[in-house]
Parts: sequence; structure tokens; C-alpha cells
Amino acid sequence: MVMRADRELSPLEIIEGAVQTRAKHSSIDMSEPDAIERILDLIRDEIATWQLDFRRGTRQYELVDPDDLAKRALRNLTGFGPLGPLLDDPDVWEVMVNSPNSIFVKRHRGHTGYHDESFHDDEHVVRTLTKILDESSTSHRKLDPSEGLQDAQLDSGARLHIVHGDIARGGHIMINVRKFTGIAFNDLHELVESSTITHQVAMFLTACVRARRSIVFAGAPGSGKTTLLSCCAAELDPSLRVVIAEEVFEADVPLANVAGMQTRAARADRPAIDLRRLVAGFLRMAPDVAIVGEVRDREALPEQLRSPLFVRRDPENADECRRDRACSPLTATGSSPMPVEAAHEQR
Repeated sequence: MVMRADRELSPLEIIEGAVQTRAKHSSIDMSEPDAIERILDLIRDEIATWQLDFRRGTRQYELVDPDDLAKRALRNLTGFGPLGPLLDDPDVWEVMVNSPNSIFVKRHRGHTGYHDESFHDDEHVVRTLTKILDESSTSHRKLDPSEGLQDAQLDSGARLHIVHGDIARGGHIMINVRKFTGIAFNDLHELVESSTITHQVAMFLTACVRARRSIVFAGAPGSGKTTLLSCCAAELDPSLRVVIAEEVFEADVPLANVAGMQTRAARADRPAIDLRRLVAGFLRMAPDVAIVGEVRDREALPEQLRSPLFVRRDPENADECRRDRACSPLTATGSSPMPVEAAHEQR
């Protein structure tokens, strides 16, 4: 029996630890083409040794499913651990990690609820998150506990939200992954064809876009705000310049002249860049159309901005837009709503 200070190690952890030690002694470079195959060979060898030790009486129990254990060990050592199969499964659209041994999933058709695979411990979670962020070419983010909360977009388009342990009840890192696994829509016509919106709604939205009106996209998480925004953007004149400011890259604008920016948190070696600074940068980037994602505070939009504006917001923050049915050239969004009068001053 192998123990840590707080618990007994599982056979999977023991085998992974032995493989890590042997890989280090063998100086296996994970950047080499055959590295994963060499790691798998070590895993199989350790499993065979375990089974032999069991038959000799030096192990208390036999490994029930050696092939499955080998796959899990390989995922933990070279991939994304328990998250790997979930990120690859198109039926899974949301993954929620509350603690190392508490993973829940939401599926389109299959079982929704508790996931039967888990992380070993918090260190395993940190190692997996570090690898995910390091291998994401679009996120430009590093795991940084000092930020408390972190957001990133993965190469697949999935949105990753991290709550670090110092602000989480129980002290465990919490993770949320929102995947875009539904049917990919490219324009409003495809939304009509799928009966998502009516032909009349599509005509109205097209008219608003081509008339260069500002639009607020409101809805609950996962309701399709980003999808609808991207489909509306497909109706823009291809000659227009679009500038985008987001907390995390999400909007997909199918035009040639597009400049996208995302916020960043402060670190010891660099200052923070918030949405207000990004939007202020619009003024120096000659936008014909400005897109602002997930604006939450009333100060996020500078008064000088005159471009037509596309914004996303949560439904409870859209009251001022319903109170004033005519879209102004600039309408802000936020959990503390910007007064309609302030938006009217932009006319």
C-alpha cells in the first residue's frame, strides 16, 4: 500500500508515478515524434509488472481492466486527463469541475450529470489546466492563481472559465468549459432554414445591419447570442472594417478587414487592459463597425465612439433597450445599466 500524507494512492497514480520517474531517467523529450509511444510502452510495462507482482503475492489486488487503465494513464501523462474525452465528445456541450473528484457534464442527447472519471488531486487539475492553456494557440493566457478568475478560449472555440482555489469554497480550483458543439450557422438564411428564426425576423435584422443600426444581443448563457451576432455580421458590406473587443475571443466575423482584441489581467510585469481601454482604442483603428462582447460596466464605452455597435449582454440587463424601442447609434450594456439618456447623448 502506497500512501500520501492525506490518503492512499490508487493503482493508477502509482503506475503514473513510476512511469514519470522512468521517463525522467530516460530523458524522454515530449516534443519528439515518438515520445507518446515511448510513454505508452512504459505504462504497459508498469502494468505488466503490477500483474506479475500480484501473482507473486506482493500486490494486494489485480488490475481489473489493464487496457482502460493504460488509456487513462496516457491521457493523464500526455493529454488533458479526465477532460480529454469530454472535450472530444461532440455530444458534451458543457463541463463543470467543482473539485478533483466532482466532475459534471451536460449533453445534447446522452446522460447529463455526474462524470465517473476524476482527477487525482488539485495538483493534477493544475497540471492539466497548464497543459490546456499552453497548447491553446488562441488563448494567449497562462495559468495564474493571482488573478483569482481567468477566462480563455481554446482552439476548438470552447470557452474556459477558471476559479482559483483561494476564492472557491473548499479551496479547490473550479472549471467550466462551454463548448460550441451545435450546428454551425454561417448566416441568417441558415437560421431560417433550421427554423431558429422566421423569415420576417431575418429580413428585419438584415435591414438593421445594412442600415448601420446599433444592435444589442441579449439572452441567457448558451442561448445563441454569439451565433446570432456572427450571422448578422455576415450581412455586413464586405468592404467595411470591423473592430472587436472581448473579454475572451468568441465573435466570428466572416469579413476580410477584421481586427480582434481581448482583455488581459494585471501582472507584476505588466498592467491590466480592460474593455474600456480596448474600446477606447477603437477611435484609433478607424472602425466602420464596432463589436463589444460581454460589457458589464457603465464606463466601458467612451462617449466619442460613433460607429454602429454590436454588443452582447445578459437578459436582466437589457431593460433600458426595451424602454426605448428606437436604437440609438450607441447603447451600452452592463450589470449596472447605462441610463438611456446617456446613450441618447451619443446621437
